[in-house]
Amino acid sequence: MLSIRLARFASALVVLSPLSGAGILTVGPAGSGAQFTQIQAAIDAALDDDVILVKPGTYQQIVVSKPLRILGDGTGVVRIQGPQVGATILGIGAGREVVLSGVEVGEPTDGDAPAILLRNCPGTVILDAVDVPGNFGGTAVQVQSCARAVVLDSQLSGVGAMSALDSEVWLANVTLVAGMNGFFGQAVTGVSLQNSTLHAWSSRIVGGDAHARIDEAVGPGAPGLLLVSSHADLFGGPGSELLGGRGDTLAMNTPGGAGLRLFQSSARIQASITISGGLDGLGTTVAPAISADATSTYGFDPKVFPTLVAGAQEVQLGTSFDLTLTGNPGGYQVLFLSLHTGPTTIYRFADGLGLLDRASMVNAGSVILPPSGAFTFNFHVPNNAALLGSTLFFQAAEKFPNSFLLRSPGSSASPPRRFAIGNPVLVTIPR
Repeated sequence: MLSIRLARFASALVVLSPLSGAGILTVGPAGSGAQFTQIQAAIDAALDDDVILVKPGTYQQIVVSKPLRILGDGTGVVRIQGPQVGATILGIGAGREVVLSGVEVGEPTDGDAPAILLRNCPGTVILDAVDVPGNFGGTAVQVQSCARAVVLDSQLSGVGAMSALDSEVWLANVTLVAGMNGFFGQAVTGVSLQNSTLHAWSSRIVGGDAHARIDEAVGPGAPGLLLVSSHADLFGGPGSELLGGRGDTLAMNTPGGAGLRLFQSSARIQASITISGGLDGLGTTVAPAISADATSTYGFDPKVFPTLVAGAQEVQLGTSFDLTLTGNPGGYQVLFLSLHTGPTTIYRFADGLGLLDRASMVNAGSVILPPSGAFTFNFHVPNNAALLGSTLFFQAAEKFPNSFLLRSPGSSASPPRRFAIGNPVLVTIPR
């Protein structure tokens, strides 16, 4: 049954591909045969919704203010680096979408600016398979006043891995690790949110350790995740972890940081997520897993939420990749795909949020999960040039075997939540 549906799905994908209507521009080093030698030149020349395919190389910093798909072509490392912010994305309008995928963004060479800045975007910004390596003076990703910032299958590290203000953030299959302030040695929070909302699946968030500078004690370890006037839905999944940093070893009684710290905030947490405080300077006492002020609330949900992982982030025409669905043994999962994101959808009988564009969404297949709670299938990409530059967004929904568990706590009037929606996954076709 599943293989038949996947064959139909492949046919539907070819039919849907012209909906993108996009032009394709190429970027590469001098002598590569590409149209442009710098990504910014291609951005300036591109029309809305065009695709920019980038060959391996090191490129100058970029500023994006129009809906585009900027994709590393999958043949080597595409590195973006500049004296200040490596990649700035701003002013993306409501209902529009930017995708930056398959790139490495280096630390700024001058000052403590973030490596990536997302600012004033009523639309959607997707960072997929993005690597920000190192421990430098600024935050890896800074999000300001963005309606939906989605980070998928990425590795982010810096003095702080991510900060968000007045924004909504989605994380899936992301590792975010904070370092320390290089001059003063104070520990820095892994991910900090203020007046924002976070939805996270299968992600690891680590707060920074404190490091004494010569003979001067610098303080406690930092929390993994800090919420200030914010809300977090931590849906769990394989690899989920919140870990606080270690306290200063010079002042040995300095405490570690909490895994999760809340001020005037709320959190909903899948009970199976690993949350740990950091060790103190002596290495003997562990900080609280969760630290909350009197105005904050949090609760643990016993359900296992569905998650989705792709075996590759970039694929070429005519090749295959794996998709692994995980959830409750015996749960009935349905996999959907779209070429674009759309308005955030809340379904009456479903827990979680949908983000796929309904106009280009197709049903890719369905399966009852085996006793292991995981199922992997292989999807073949048709060898059709019309698909080049496509972005394939996947999201799965699961009907729980024990639907009665999904009633909202404390409200007999609430409808039963018979379904749950998992995390998004993006696979690009750059070649």
